Amino acid sequence: MTILDNAFWEALGSHHAQFAQGAPGARRYSVEVSPLCAVRDTTDPGCWHDLANLMEAGERVGLLLWEVPDVGSELQLLRSAPLVQMTFAGEPAALPLPEDVSCRDLTAADADDMIALVALTKPGPMERRTVELGRYLGVHDTSDRLIAMSGERARLPGWTEVSAVCTHPDHRGKGLARQLMLRIMRDIIARNELPFLHVAAANTGAQQLYRTLGFTVRRAGVHVVVRRAT
Repeated sequence: MTILDNAFWEALGSHHAQFAQGAPGARRYSVEVSPLCAVRDTTDPGCWHDLANLMEAGERVGLLLWEVPDVGSELQLLRSAPLVQMTFAGEPAALPLPEDVSCRDLTAADADDMIALVALTKPGPMERRTVELGRYLGVHDTSDRLIAMSGERARLPGWTEVSAVCTHPDHRGKGLARQLMLRIMRDIIARNELPFLHVAAANTGAQQLYRTLGFTVRRAGVHVVVRRAT
């Protein structure tokens, strides 16, 4: 087992501890930061009990796991979808230099626009304070509308997750996501860390883009959404 096998557990216990709510067997981000959470051991009923105690009645949260779990009687498994975890396996020195694309750092003032783009393109969950988890970059059109984005989500010792890679449908095919990812990846590598990411198994187009940037599939898993029953 490596640190990437429970990446969000590790992130919430280290670099992202300031955003965490925790119990012995479960950790979660504050509600306004992210709906993602983690359990220490998916086979331990006590961990699912701890997670339920961190949730409000009827609340939904997501986990990135390796198989669909038995979540016990206090939680209800709502849905699951296959995903893959990819890690950067290229030579850092060979990573291409980003092209001259106009972009800027995104801040809390951009939260509404970020959430709107994520709602349209569905790369993964985004809340108002997600932008605080790491550096996020965005490209805007001539009307100052956010049209492409990429950033950092889970950060754990030695690794940072590239996340929120998305482009408005009207602007796809221009290489914007690739250029933003290159900038984010170079930032991560400059910290002596390595990039990793998660992507829906069905999103083969995105996986092909990531392969051109040096990522390979490390492991297949599943994104599950659970709700506290009572």
